[in-house]
Amino acid sequence: MVQGAMKIVKYLLFVFNFIFWVTGIALIVIGAVVKLGIEDTLSSLIPAESEIIPIFIIVLGCVVMAIGFIGCCGAIKENYCMITTYALLLIIICILEIIGGIAAFAMAGSIEEKVDEYFEDAMTSYYDDDQDQAVVDYIQMKFECCGYTDSSDYTDVIPDTCYEGQDITSTLYDQGCEMALHDAINEMSLEIGISVIVIACIQILGIVLSCCLMKGIKGEYQVV
Repeated sequence: MVQGAMKIVKYLLFVFNFIFWVTGIALIVIGAVVKLGIEDTLSSLIPAESEIIPIFIIVLGCVVMAIGFIGCCGAIKENYCMITTYALLLIIICILEIIGGIAAFAMAGSIEEKVDEYFEDAMTSYYDDDQDQAVVDYIQMKFECCGYTDSSDYTDVIPDTCYEGQDITSTLYDQGCEMALHDAINEMSLEIGISVIVIACIQILGIVLSCCLMKGIKGEYQVV
């Protein structure tokens, strides 16, 4: 059994892994919220391949919870093999989280392009396609915007979804949906990216603590 400072490290690692386990839950919640946000607001506009990001985060959260459990058991039992496995898995998870965070930032531009392309097409067929009309109306109500660039995009009657409260006698929305959608996508990407990278940075502390405990346990073995 480790003694002195290593005993403190042991319990610090245990506490850290409990927090680490909680971060796994946090990742699952973040992924679920983003996925629901996409389905609720942008499901018709965002390309299918982009929806893999929240799914990736949810799966990553489940893996993080499992690794946190391994770390807790390894710390309490002072099992060198479990701690080593935990440290290696933690390094891999940190790398994957950083990749995921960078991907969220990087994909924002391509998602915006796809959204712009779809929305422009939907505007073109607004009066002829009920599905496109429903999508455009929903976006206009959700983001309080009108048309792609502004209300002048409509060649016929301006729909009531371009007005506050869907009342044509009230104020007409002056912002186009292009900027509103871009803001929503950038905000979502920023939330994912920052959350994942911050969690990964915190996990570096776990790697340092596990390496210290591994050294301490190895030293005890050598003494024995």
